[in-house]
Amino acid sequence: MVVAPGLMIRFTHLPTGWAALPFVAGVVLAFLSSSSAMGKVKVHGPKGSLITARTPTGTRTLDLGQLVLVRRYLVAGKKWTDNLLLIDALGIRLLLDDPAVDRAVRDALVRQHSNPDRFPDLRVSSFARARLGLGSLPVGYRRWRSVFAFLLPTLLLPAALGVLVAVFLLIAKG
Repeated sequence: MVVAPGLMIRFTHLPTGWAALPFVAGVVLAFLSSSSAMGKVKVHGPKGSLITARTPTGTRTLDLGQLVLVRRYLVAGKKWTDNLLLIDALGIRLLLDDPAVDRAVRDALVRQHSNPDRFPDLRVSSFARARLGLGSLPVGYRRWRSVFAFLLPTLLLPAALGVLVAVFLLIAKG
């Protein structure tokens, strides 16, 4: 993916600024994967308010009592991966796919929502609320997820492959 834009710029088929796109995508993926929990996640501390997990960049301990952001990410694949992104007031971020942690996160959110003056910056997405049992999914969500799960492998990926083949043919012809 990095070689194709470089070749296209070299043979003047693509403006120079486009070369940065694969690198930006790589940085974003590296950033997300650096906060991904590996192995067993430990819930401890008073009232289960701390989560410790091993990540590729080391061990991180997140304080559930100081959460500022909770989001849910679904990743399509052979099996859908359901992740929660948690960020606390110190900027510690963890990307968790462990359903056992949901109870501790749910309890922390209930405690924080009971005292909104103390935690004015807390943001929880509607998808995260649904996973944690604090709300329901938006109307039509399952329908759009099914459409996406069909379109991605059957239409979008072959079309992207076709564009890459066409680009390489143009470069070879050129």
